[in-house]
Amino acid sequence: MVFKMGDSQATPRPLQDHIVGHHALRGLAAISVAVMHLRLLSRMGLPDFGGAVTFWANEAVDLFFILSGFVFAYVYASDKPMNWPSFFVARFARIYPVYLLTLSVVIGLDFFTYLRHGVAYRTLLPTRILSNVFCVQSWVGHATSESINLPSWSVSVEVFLYLFALPVLFMSFGRRPIFGGRVTLTTLCVCGFVAAWCYTSGELHTAPRPLLRGIAGFSGGFILCGFLRGRNWNCPFSISSFLIGCCIVIATVHPQFRTGSLASKAGMWLGLALITYGTFDNSSLPGRIFSNRIFEFLGTISYSLYLWHIPTETFLRRLLTAITHNPDVEETTWFGWLLAVCVIVISAWSYYFFENPLRRMIRHWFHPKRSSTPVAEVTGSVAAETSNA
Repeated sequence: MVFKMGDSQATPRPLQDHIVGHHALRGLAAISVAVMHLRLLSRMGLPDFGGAVTFWANEAVDLFFILSGFVFAYVYASDKPMNWPSFFVARFARIYPVYLLTLSVVIGLDFFTYLRHGVAYRTLLPTRILSNVFCVQSWVGHATSESINLPSWSVSVEVFLYLFALPVLFMSFGRRPIFGGRVTLTTLCVCGFVAAWCYTSGELHTAPRPLLRGIAGFSGGFILCGFLRGRNWNCPFSISSFLIGCCIVIATVHPQFRTGSLASKAGMWLGLALITYGTFDNSSLPGRIFSNRIFEFLGTISYSLYLWHIPTETFLRRLLTAITHNPDVEETTWFGWLLAVCVIVISAWSYYFFENPLRRMIRHWFHPKRSSTPVAEVTGSVAAETSNA
């Protein structure tokens, strides 16, 4: 079933090979998560803005899910049959090598600590290791407690979305979904309140909340892309949408206004959807701003940065504690600045010398048939940049 509206009479815009705004948003979201997990602002002696960054970082993961749903609808929606083997090879090559490498590093560090001190920071039960290796740790149980490398819980949710959510959305709405304004607004509101319920109904990372957040975000992004498709990819209110979305997010995370209520969380989620919509058009003001090389670089290394910041902190903290014999070295300002530099350098190395070359190598090894979807061929770089939730 496809929900349609009267197609816009505007001239269709050509498909963009690289959505610079979405690429930059992934980088900014990854940075915010790393700053929260590593307490970088306080460690570097910088103001924490009343905890606003920490408060925002949780929602940054919801932004990852929204962006994933949008880009997959943008790349793979077509009248022609979906080449699922090619799709899964591409997804495996994109996310699993870095995921497995960072997981192995964390396990290795904890095992070394266990051999030396008789205790490990994380409980390395065989069942826990296997659930992480197969990337299903967030499907049941407590997502962050079960994830050996803390941020990898959302990658586990992404795998669920690839296997189940995307096929169901295509079967439900067709391979070229077009959504009208009312349907889009209603669906986004429902998705926003589902995501908000996950925050207000108990422990955020207890099942099934992580999967529900992923489904809500992915579905919302998918619907949003279908709305733009019905508008022939024209986005006339991109600047207004972006500014309104930013104002909502800033107001929601500001210490004076944030309440953690269902309404405020739903408002935050809808603000993220507006920002996603407002950054779609590369020729708009937000698109031109995010085309800056710094944003491009952060977006490029975002997935590696997302998975490497915890292993980097663990290794650097233990190394410098052993060298300086100062158990409080991690609280010094110079440690915070050194940690920030090391995270960026290691993430850049990981992308340029491991993640990207190995992805190309895996796709070459498997020789998947080229997707019959014209959009996938046109927007290959968009598909390649997807998914660092």
